Amino acid sequence: MNYGKCNDCGSIIATDARMQSGKDLLTSYENLPEDYWQNLQAAEHETFFQEVESLLNPARSRLKICDVGCGNGHFLRSLGTHWQKFGVEPGQLAGNLSKHQDIQHFHGTLEQSPFQSNTMDIITYIDVFEHLMDPLQEIETAKSFLSSNGKLVIYTANASSLFATLSDKTWLYLKCIGHISVASQKGLSLALQSGGFSKIEVLQCNHPSSASFIRWLGYFMASKALGNKGSIPLFRDHMLVIASI
Repeated sequence: MNYGKCNDCGSIIATDARMQSGKDLLTSYENLPEDYWQNLQAAEHETFFQEVESLLNPARSRLKICDVGCGNGHFLRSLGTHWQKFGVEPGQLAGNLSKHQDIQHFHGTLEQSPFQSNTMDIITYIDVFEHLMDPLQEIETAKSFLSSNGKLVIYTANASSLFATLSDKTWLYLKCIGHISVASQKGLSLALQSGGFSKIEVLQCNHPSSASFIRWLGYFMASKALGNKGSIPLFRDHMLVIASI
């Protein structure tokens, strides 16, 4: 797998055949193994989901939320009953969401969904944005589904973070075949601004599956000793971006 980096903003994008095989990528998501989302049930993810919920809706208002790339719906299921929940997922396990009557779900993409435009209070992309072939188009699509006071929430890796920069080509994040658009904080902020979002808040954070610093340091030193080979795990290399229209 090959990547290129923007000289201006530091965002990383795939430069190999994956960028010409959008349909193949969608097909692969429809044939994911049943345990693909199993790690979302870990205690670390549960805690993270609770923190995100408190941040987005501290007053526990009756808001409409749409989670794009909702997987098996674990994030939506972790939310309180005061939410109106919508989910979009191209993968085959979206069908399992039919068991949860409080979640209206669609098997496909947000653009294809039957959900009404200009009605969502919050649209989330949690560990999803890096899988997109055309992030700029997705931002425009998401904006069309948001209400006038709506918020777009993106949780993804930050290509310009210190630990991602130190890991360079051995960063574990670049070892996943589905990660084709890895934004930097500057790159994502500029994309959101060009998409019509005026207020952008960026919170630097750790991924729930991140290694400890000691473990990260061990892998980093081993990689350098081997001539920049192997994979260096995640550590303080993610960002939670909240954009308002």
